[in-house]
Amino acid sequence: MPAAANEQEVVEINGGITYVYKQTVTKRMKTSEFLDTLQKSGGTTTGILPYGCVYYKEGKFEKASGNQGASYRLHVIATRPKLTTIRFQGRDQDEEKSDEQKKVRSFTLAMPWVFTFVSYLNNGLARVVLLAGMDEAGLSKSAEQTPMYIIPLPNMQGGTFCLGELRLDSSQSFTEKTNKVVQFIEESVWNNDLWPRFGTDDNSSPSVKSIRHWADLTAKNGQGFWRSLKPIKAGTFGQTIKGLTQ
Repeated sequence: MPAAANEQEVVEINGGITYVYKQTVTKRMKTSEFLDTLQKSGGTTTGILPYGCVYYKEGKFEKASGNQGASYRLHVIATRPKLTTIRFQGRDQDEEKSDEQKKVRSFTLAMPWVFTFVSYLNNGLARVVLLAGMDEAGLSKSAEQTPMYIIPLPNMQGGTFCLGELRLDSSQSFTEKTNKVVQFIEESVWNNDLWPRFGTDDNSSPSVKSIRHWADLTAKNGQGFWRSLKPIKAGTFGQTIKGLTQ
């Protein structure tokens, strides 16, 4: 007998044996409608994420602003506490002006958890924020409530990293772009165009007074010195994400 209107016959040939199945068709729709339904119910496929990515978000700006209706994408990259060697050119905070500052000098610093927030507006890089996490695990169990701190390094204002001469290839994927941003930061030559505030919120008990001081304390105390840093609090992990996506 022919299959009913809501049934289809499927023929499978396997190992010299032919199988004939009858399958019931419960609904028919255009492929575009199916994909739209799948996306709403199953979320968005992220694809390959950048190395060290611990958070991903994309959507459209909804609030009435200059970006309303534009698309955004956010990658958050986490780097574990480690000894980090930075290159610096210029006058450090505790130095007098001298010819030595024309050279690129290297300083090894005990760095805390570093969270790099890389945000995109439509297809272009919009903003890069570097913040420190002082929790031993990086993000606490209540991740959104994890306090974030401004890293006491120059070339940043309120945690926003100065992108300088960074240029990205528009044909690259967002993952490739983010990996390049992180590499650019690691290989940058820092200078004193912008200086951070060193110390606690009220500046009463600074733990490091300059980059050289930070390097000297690192050499004396080792990698674990990052736990003694007293950077400026800059809200929470969740607040930072909201600031970049709303």
